[in-house]
Amino acid sequence: LDVIRAAGKHYTKFSELPAVMGMDGVAKLDNNSRVYAMGITGMMAEKALIDQRTMTVLPDGLDAGLAAALPNALIGSDLALLERGKIKTGDVVFINGATGLTGSLAVQMAKLRGAKRVIVTGRDPIKLQHLKDLGADLTITTNQLDNSFVKELINAYN
Repeated sequence: LDVIRAAGKHYTKFSELPAVMGMDGVAKLDNNSRVYAMGITGMMAEKALIDQRTMTVLPDGLDAGLAAALPNALIGSDLALLERGKIKTGDVVFINGATGLTGSLAVQMAKLRGAKRVIVTGRDPIKLQHLKDLGADLTITTNQLDNSFVKELINAYN
């Protein structure tokens, strides 16, 4: 989003230039606590203005890069489960192409939100195994012939 805004190709393009990049990020407050926050001004700066009502204090030991990436991945996973999927306790959740960060979070959030079964697909066998460790009940590899893949999908729901 920041790159598209800087190029002037996003509807939220900067009204005035020069401008400081970074809509959100990890920051250190004057009291040395670390937070994730949306910036009132650009976050890629030595000092930035943030709305303290919308910041989240980060736990000790959480990597700053991961903390900055999590909100976007959660929007693609948990918000999708809640708003688009209307997930309820006892649902069966299917996550296609689940081997990335967003998919990994979707598996965990589906279980946290009460899914009775989480079915995932992906290409990487190591990452598929990791998804089982995170709570996926059934993993289906996409590295197979189409008719075999379709049979596995059908069997997953029987």
